[in-house]
Amino acid sequence: MVILIFFLLTSTYAQNLEFIYEGTRNCEDFDGKVHLENIALDQIDKNVMALSGDLALGVEVPEDGYVKVIIKKCPSKAERGLCEQLPPRVVEKLCEKIQKENSDWSKFVDRLEEFKPACPIAPGKYHFEDYTVNMDSLTNMPVMQGYWIINAIGFVGGEKVMCVFTEGEFKSASK
Repeated sequence: MVILIFFLLTSTYAQNLEFIYEGTRNCEDFDGKVHLENIALDQIDKNVMALSGDLALGVEVPEDGYVKVIIKKCPSKAERGLCEQLPPRVVEKLCEKIQKENSDWSKFVDRLEEFKPACPIAPGKYHFEDYTVNMDSLTNMPVMQGYWIINAIGFVGGEKVMCVFTEGEFKSASK
């Protein structure tokens, strides 16, 4: 989930947009077994963002674990009732992704304290500090101005174990 924020951030420099991070929260109506906690996103430099926080896994994640991602684009934070939902995406083969050398996924899990990038992924609380992404080095994807809501829902063995929202706004960069 947290790495999805960076995939959206990659186009901000090229499109002269700035990102205002609103926050990441676990779903209020769901007490899952996987949580993101203490998430902070900081701008380090003009094109560099840093992510810190904790990933709390209360369940073992086997090879069939996956995440369904639902993204909504709203005209603004005040106009959240007018959001357009993009087609859902499913991120499968998480174990393969975290083990693929030099991938964004493996670079992220390398920052998790006491984490072993192998399946099954063991339960535990994994801290990450200042995971940085230089937006100049990543592939651009189309991101438009507006308020974005990302909902990530994690599944293990067909059971829903995670529900997290991340919100933020892309605005024209100040000159």
